[in-house]
Amino acid sequence: MKNITYLFGAGASAKALPVVGAIPDELERVAKIFTTKNVITSRVELGNSITKSLSECQSELIMEMERLVPIIRNHASVDTYAKKLYLQENKKELTRLKVILSIFFTVLQSEGIKVEPRYDSFFASILNRLDDFPKNVKVLSWNYDQQFEMAYAEYLDSKQSLQEASEKLNVITKQNWGSIWKGPEDGFCIVKLNGSTGFVNYAANGIPFLLTEEKSNAPTTPIGSTPHYYNRRLFPYVLNNLVERYARIMSLFEESPGYVDHSIPLLSFAWEEELHQNKSIVNEAKTRTKDSDVMVVIGYSFPYFNREIDKQIINNMPNLTKIYIQDLHPENIIQRLKTLIDKDPNQFEYPSFVPNTAVGQFLLPNEL
Repeated sequence: MKNITYLFGAGASAKALPVVGAIPDELERVAKIFTTKNVITSRVELGNSITKSLSECQSELIMEMERLVPIIRNHASVDTYAKKLYLQENKKELTRLKVILSIFFTVLQSEGIKVEPRYDSFFASILNRLDDFPKNVKVLSWNYDQQFEMAYAEYLDSKQSLQEASEKLNVITKQNWGSIWKGPEDGFCIVKLNGSTGFVNYAANGIPFLLTEEKSNAPTTPIGSTPHYYNRRLFPYVLNNLVERYARIMSLFEESPGYVDHSIPLLSFAWEEELHQNKSIVNEAKTRTKDSDVMVVIGYSFPYFNREIDKQIINNMPNLTKIYIQDLHPENIIQRLKTLIDKDPNQFEYPSFVPNTAVGQFLLPNEL
């Protein structure tokens, strides 16, 4: 049985979510959604006896979203802008960007049927039972959407819990080291190199706040309530919770913060400093995939931006003999990929490259 590693990029979710170039326009549209929705008339406690009305927090969030639109347009990608903030050691603006991106993707995945159908087909193909994942398959993803979790949640009970889906899928990010999600190293897993949409709350033992589903007839759902589910409609209180989350996290950067919010964005770029000194998401990816015989690349073009990390991961696969490239233009990607492999072509053979332009479903290699 061959060991197979999938490597997913933004193109894998292109039928449900905007690709890099479309993010500014979509962010502008999401800002308008907040503009047209009235939040509940309540106040947010920010500490030191400081409170703000939820409507005031909403206005600030809208203003920051609108401010980001031209900034992102003027950069090669939103990741490029994030890296610039990181290099400038501008923690406040980097945190703001990650919070807004989490809100952005939460809204996009909540406002309608936003599950890329190829993820559904992927699970239908590889599963024999709901909890029987192929142990020889590992998934690495540069995406911070929740398409894997949302697609698999639809196979679960009617509550469609993303928390449960994440646990069963063994989704690994920087923020869930040591949690109950971390399964055996020789089993199926999804390593999210850039983290994930949503927020994690350490006061709740690392339980993530993902998307929410309406429960009972209550007009609002407190931020601290669990479990959280995702919905098919953008309920008003989902927006309320996102506005409150933004206000509380950003209040930590005030001169005299009094409110201690235990939540942080689940989104955390692979090149950021690790939260745990003895752990690295890149090293975890390398450990999980080191025995790979076959790699399947889907919707990923190996951009120069991620070059060093991609090199580390691929060159830690000494048994790699075949790489499938699923893309409308695979030859360009193959040429770029060859430059990442640290092998002298005069002494070693490259893995065989198998281009595949049939993108209607995620590729299932013969070795599976």
